[in-house]
Amino acid sequence: MSNRRAMRAVVIGIAAVVVAGCGHVPPAAPGAAGNTAAPEALSCRLPVYGVLGYGAAPLNEGAFISFPSAQTLMDPSSQLVNGNGTAQESFDSAAGRWVPVPYAQVSPDGTRYAYETNAWFHPSSQNPFGPTQIHVVDVASGRDQVVYDQGYYDISAYGSAGIYLVHHVPQTDGSDGVYLLDPIHGTLKTIAAGGVDWMVAGEAGWSADVAPGTSAPPGNLTRNRLLRLDLSSGTVAPWFIDPGFAVTVLGVGTGGQVLVQAANDQHLQLWLMNSPSSATKIYEGGGWQSGMPGFQPAVADRHGFWLLEVSAVYLYTSQSGLKKVADTTFNANEAWLGGACL
Repeated sequence: MSNRRAMRAVVIGIAAVVVAGCGHVPPAAPGAAGNTAAPEALSCRLPVYGVLGYGAAPLNEGAFISFPSAQTLMDPSSQLVNGNGTAQESFDSAAGRWVPVPYAQVSPDGTRYAYETNAWFHPSSQNPFGPTQIHVVDVASGRDQVVYDQGYYDISAYGSAGIYLVHHVPQTDGSDGVYLLDPIHGTLKTIAAGGVDWMVAGEAGWSADVAPGTSAPPGNLTRNRLLRLDLSSGTVAPWFIDPGFAVTVLGVGTGGQVLVQAANDQHLQLWLMNSPSSATKIYEGGGWQSGMPGFQPAVADRHGFWLLEVSAVYLYTSQSGLKKVADTTFNANEAWLGGACL
């Protein structure tokens, strides 16, 4: 996934939820993110990854935050030569090493990861945009194989059924449609040809649009109705709308709970959903004008939902709610979670 798509995925949300066909869902009382230390029962290492500076040679650095001490320990082995067109890395726990792609692009068993390269500009060609090459790398051997090289695509996720792609609209920052690539046979299956800016998480596709009869929230690429794509049937269904908020999905938990962020200039909210007809607000704070850029995509594991903004790490559990559990003590302009806490 390109850095462009990672940043676009951050702007998400939901407020007073109105579900198509389901009526108004009364919000629960919001939980505030506390500043308490990590609970003593929490014992694991959380990989985080940051980028300092921009341009041709940004300084990339990975670290582990150990719990319950909440101390950050830099890991020099994270400083990989990254030629994949993405600034992100993640920690492959199965292989015990960092890999130069976001967490979603590592196969579920940790043995492979996928990345895309784009021959974006060919001056001698009538079509200045060349085809995307989808690569799959065997982590143990380092063998890098091009498994698909037609059309224009970005990788959304490496799932158990294959590699989920979204069609990159040439000469834009946008995408449309969801496709499933079989990395063994190099065949592409259409899941849904319509819709825009899909992401795949928790065995479903997620996107947003502007609900009919409403106005778009302020800002670029902001939409107020969350859409869910069934990857088996290709059916798209609205989950909820709020005319005043930009909505999207941060992550999906192991039990199917969907974590949604809702944002506008004044407010930033987190909602936990089990279905289109149920939503619980777990956080509310200041919006974009307050300087809060929003949370990065979440990682769900046996502990709960891990959330990161550049300077702090939060953990949501059903028992404790959303709590700040650590400060990130490494210097970075942007930071991401590098995987589950192990």
